[in-house]
Amino acid sequence: MSRLVRNIMSNAFGGVWSAILALVAIPIQIHILGAEAYGLVGFISTMQVILVIFDLGLPSTLIREIARDTDDRTFSRNLIQSSSTIYWIIALIAGGSFLLSAEWIAVSWLHVETIPVHVVVDALRLLSLYILISWPLNIYGSTLVGLQHFEILNILKVASATFTQIGGIVMLLLTHDVRALILWLVVINMVFLVIHVVFCYRMLPGLSLLPRVSWSTIKRVWKYAFDLNLISTLAVVYVQTDRILISALLPLRMLGYYNAAYTISRQITVVQEFINSAMLPALSAKAEVANLETLREFYFRYAQIVVYVVALPAFVFIFFGYDILRLWTTQEVADGGAMALTLLAGGFLLNASIATNYTLSIATGHSRIAVWVNLGALLVYVPILTYLVSNYSLNGAALGWVGLNIYYLFVFVPFTQRRILQSNLVAWLRVLLPFVLIGGIIFGAGWWLKDIFLQEWVWLLSCLCSIILYILVGFFLLDAFSRERILKLPRNVLSSISFNRL
Repeated sequence: MSRLVRNIMSNAFGGVWSAILALVAIPIQIHILGAEAYGLVGFISTMQVILVIFDLGLPSTLIREIARDTDDRTFSRNLIQSSSTIYWIIALIAGGSFLLSAEWIAVSWLHVETIPVHVVVDALRLLSLYILISWPLNIYGSTLVGLQHFEILNILKVASATFTQIGGIVMLLLTHDVRALILWLVVINMVFLVIHVVFCYRMLPGLSLLPRVSWSTIKRVWKYAFDLNLISTLAVVYVQTDRILISALLPLRMLGYYNAAYTISRQITVVQEFINSAMLPALSAKAEVANLETLREFYFRYAQIVVYVVALPAFVFIFFGYDILRLWTTQEVADGGAMALTLLAGGFLLNASIATNYTLSIATGHSRIAVWVNLGALLVYVPILTYLVSNYSLNGAALGWVGLNIYYLFVFVPFTQRRILQSNLVAWLRVLLPFVLIGGIIFGAGWWLKDIFLQEWVWLLSCLCSIILYILVGFFLLDAFSRERILKLPRNVLSSISFNRL
């Protein structure tokens, strides 16, 4: 438990700091670059995420297999070496493909209105180098997670995010050029790639990263990895299709509005991610030794805490999204993206809650559930989303995200609960609904008071009061064990920190 607490707090340190820097960078980038160039930054981020299609499921497979390999770790070393070799080959192919297609994307795909085409082409060519450098980082980061060295990984994450965002802002202030920002990303990722490799060597003596593929090792994990790759591919389709359609069907500035709303609402999942990443190896280890009742009790406490924490920022964005966008970015962005932000926040609340089921299924080796559930929505999601974006613009794209997560709620959750925990949707909803109802009532009342008093500062006061009230009421909705652990958390964290591990 002390290791789990330390891992979660390490992830909190890295995740929250990175989220803060990302949020600080948004208004600065928009003010310096404008909505259209910021849309180009968002498109570049989308292209990077799309490459997850080619990750072959290896990062998550590495985490699970390294966490389970408690002997001499010979298998882990072979798996890391083979995975890194495969990833470098993919990076070379993907980077070369983007380099060759940069001009076609700039001219035939994007609807550029004010940015010179040659600037867009140069930015996309720099993207090819960024992909080549950053792609293998997934393998080395997953190695540190599998070894449960979260403190090292998050120190690197914090340092990388700090240099990336602050240095990127300085580059923009000096040049006002999106190409300078991307070039800075290339340099920073190159430095931290080397640092990650050094730490992997140090934490796993005897590891060799010379090009070599052990086919016997790959054969042992390929079925599990294939399932995870298929899940990742479908996730890219579901998560990135909205921005791909916006970039193809709407002006690039509209992608800028949507990217601002998406990036802000995406921070809802920061807490979910640092808890889930720590829980994946913990659940994998517990599933090996614990009985069903112990596993069920452990999971429901974990799911309850995730919902309690994630609902707070979600309701802030749902009810006060327009005011936040207006304060944080510009009036133009707020007018264009506020409703999309509200819808996206609702979708991310559902998604973060449901993601605990995904972590459970991956940790226990039931990856095929997520595969079949995602395949079930594939044939209808893209046509429906295309219709929504074509007819309802940004709000239609966000509405598609909400609908997808409603589908997961009524299909994926029941399958997971019944197959793994021998439970059901009703038992799981008992975890979700109390916090959703309390959050809706408290923040809804705050939003209503804001509309009664029209002074500029009232929305901020209403939002702060709603936050405090939700934290207090929600805390007493947690089970007694979780409340006790939270109250003891500061002392436990201090007693569990060991800087000698560094």
